[in-house]
Amino acid sequence: MAPSATQAHRHVTVLAQADLPVHELGAELSAALSGLIPHEGYCLIGFDPVSGLRTFTTERNTLAGDPAPIVRNETVEHDLHRFTDLARRPSPVGTLGSGAPGEERSPRLHEILAGQGFSRELRLALRGRGTLWGALVLLRERGRPAFTDQEAVAATAIAEPLTRAVRQVSVRPPAQPPPPLPPGVVVVGPDDTAEGISSQAAAWLSDFHTAEHPLPYVVLLAVAAARSQHGARADQLARIRTRSGRWLCLAACPLGGERVAVVLQPATSDQLLPALAAWHGLTPRQLDVVHLLLQACSIKQIARRLDLSPHTVEDHLKTLYRKTGTNSQQGLIATLR
Repeated sequence: MAPSATQAHRHVTVLAQADLPVHELGAELSAALSGLIPHEGYCLIGFDPVSGLRTFTTERNTLAGDPAPIVRNETVEHDLHRFTDLARRPSPVGTLGSGAPGEERSPRLHEILAGQGFSRELRLALRGRGTLWGALVLLRERGRPAFTDQEAVAATAIAEPLTRAVRQVSVRPPAQPPPPLPPGVVVVGPDDTAEGISSQAAAWLSDFHTAEHPLPYVVLLAVAAARSQHGARADQLARIRTRSGRWLCLAACPLGGERVAVVLQPATSDQLLPALAAWHGLTPRQLDVVHLLLQACSIKQIARRLDLSPHTVEDHLKTLYRKTGTNSQQGLIATLR
């Protein structure tokens, strides 16, 4: 790697090991990259590894106002360097603002970014083993130079440690989460505005959304996914760790006529486990052990039901403790609920 790429990789590796809360991770990441990939704004995003829906966003000096045009650009318009496209390409980095072929037709560059004073964008997809875990967006204001090939190489160099950090922050356990909130509903109209927000849904939104616009990206992206599927799917869930430490399950269901109901409710263990298994890198056999632990099975019962020796079950538990950062069955169960 070039010196700048090596330095960027070293900085982000240290951040990944620090296990910071998401807002601190974003701020520290931006500061670490400021001298290597100068930028005026940043946005760090996490995705649900099963559904691909957004689970968190932390940002500074980025796109303000109504998020609906940005969601539409990412899900409907065939623009350059969409996150899902970058996840499948040989290089995880895409830039706008250098005059490359196709940029003259980019709504994101000429309408969305330019409308808020930005002229350059660098996107980095955080991917691995066929899964899009997250993304980093860096922005430069009008009049600043385009992102260079060397800066794209430096961004590529941080992809692996930053992916690890995003996976860690997605499941970072809180000290003591408060009691779960009751389920709530948001009804979103054809124009992506809220036709109604129940008081319970408003309480959920206030636990993970602080922007001025009433509907966050995670809601509007779930709405867009529900419309594109022409019906609800069991895996179209966003599992979100809220600021208070609650696990939220967000699901969008079409009502007809482009209207969509978004249900926000406490996530169950069955809903959480597929995503938690992906975030923690659990194998199918380790997941089998977890399922039985959650049913209050003893080690002997787990061994008998999985046709394993108790010693093998103990080995699986040790690996589970290491992967989840716990040291007991009680701690493991608490992490997976």
